[in-house]
Amino acid sequence: MARLPEPGKDAGVWGTVLNEFLEVSHSATGTLKPGVINDSNISDVAQTKVTGLAATLAAKANTNDVVHNTTDETIAGIKIFTTSPVVPLPSSGGSVANKNYVDILPGYNTLRITTNTTAASDRDTLYSTDASGGPITVQLPAAGSVMAGRQYQVKKVDATANAVTIAGTSIDGGATAVINTQYEVVTVISDGTEWLII
Repeated sequence: MARLPEPGKDAGVWGTVLNEFLEVSHSATGTLKPGVINDSNISDVAQTKVTGLAATLAAKANTNDVVHNTTDETIAGIKIFTTSPVVPLPSSGGSVANKNYVDILPGYNTLRITTNTTAASDRDTLYSTDASGGPITVQLPAAGSVMAGRQYQVKKVDATANAVTIAGTSIDGGATAVINTQYEVVTVISDGTEWLII
């Protein structure tokens, strides 16, 4: 039976004894012979670890069942986000839009005012203006500071002689537009450079 060399006993045959021992499980090239490692050669602890690893790997999601970071994929079913996802500005018909983008799109807000007011730059607005307490000025933002197509309507609803003034830079080439008559309305729209009365 092959054995390892014993110090002090195998003088002159040490190499032969060692080679016989190694040849039991190794080929002449030093690689393991087929069938050398089997279940009976592996400790129960090692087999338990391998079995546990196999179970852990089996529990991992299949790559076809997960969403990846960079590839294009089709995702089915309803997905509920607990926090809002951050998305880029929409660039095509199928793009997602966030609330800030939607808020700046044309769409009317209606406000009744009785004092001087600065028009909000992020929403088309109808100002129902009651100047019965004194003249009122509605100050427009610079036409170039809002999206082209932004509109404001200013309507005088009281019967007094107090004027309602729409002030801004370049309103049909002028600095202001003035309303003196009850129920008269002036609508201005930005072309991206100046305010135009329509």
